Amino acid sequence: MPELPEVETVCQGIKPALVGSKFLDVILNRSNLRWPLPSDMPKRLKFSLVKNVSRRGKYILIETDNLNTLIIHLGMTGRIIITKDELSQEDVGAFYHNTARNSKTLTKVWEKHDHVVFKFVSMKGKEQNLIYNDTRRFGAMDLVKSEAVLSHKWLRNLGPEPLSSEFSLKYLEKRLLRKKNTIKSALMSQEVVAGIGNIYASEILWKSRVSPLRLSDTLRRIEINRIIKETKNVLNNAILKGGSSLKDFRNTSGGMGYFQMHFSVYDREKESCKNKKCSNKIQRIIQSGRSSFFCNNCQH
Repeated sequence: MPELPEVETVCQGIKPALVGSKFLDVILNRSNLRWPLPSDMPKRLKFSLVKNVSRRGKYILIETDNLNTLIIHLGMTGRIIITKDELSQEDVGAFYHNTARNSKTLTKVWEKHDHVVFKFVSMKGKEQNLIYNDTRRFGAMDLVKSEAVLSHKWLRNLGPEPLSSEFSLKYLEKRLLRKKNTIKSALMSQEVVAGIGNIYASEILWKSRVSPLRLSDTLRRIEINRIIKETKNVLNNAILKGGSSLKDFRNTSGGMGYFQMHFSVYDREKESCKNKKCSNKIQRIIQSGRSSFFCNNCQH
């Protein structure tokens, strides 16, 4: 499932093309993804201008000038692709995709799993499509009034953004003292901190030298501080590298992220620990049905 860096990569990719553009139409090629799509979405978005594209946790938020905000979750296999009609690369930036969906097919043909198509005209007057493609249909969309977006059922219980100042020692120490589960589970809890999933929890804990098996309420302040520091470092580094491409994730250009080439532990079972002072192999265990990767020599 795309985590914070992947979703942030998508937001950064679509924002330059979308902000200031006008939706011309919305085509629903099916009535549902994981849950039913808003049937009135085409009517409510038609002819509205895009004011902003942002992210909350793993959710993409597209705000329009008619006081609506589109919420998108990519699920397991969701992709967002922007097609363009004979625009040079510098017009839209490196993320945008000049695919076979050219000017001749721009309004006629959709590929398999293109479930929702947002037709829009850019600030330069070019008609383009933003396409939501999702093989397994575990993604989700909703359209809500902008004033109520943060109270939406998908967002209202999210913890702070891990890259914000709210994700602090004072905050995390207080939250972990209430937790009787492992630190790995706590980091993956969206109510504790928004946007972290299985991949980055493993990476953060290795960098922090904390075992995924440690109970949250046993951590010392120095260890919690390291977790906060490494959370920000790992996530920022992953964003710079365009996220991780495991199985299904692609950015808006259809290209792959590169952070997986820099994994310290994730998906490296039986490989050597990257700590030069350590001769151990990376281990894999199952926690709550998910794989955890760690070094039992470096992480305590």
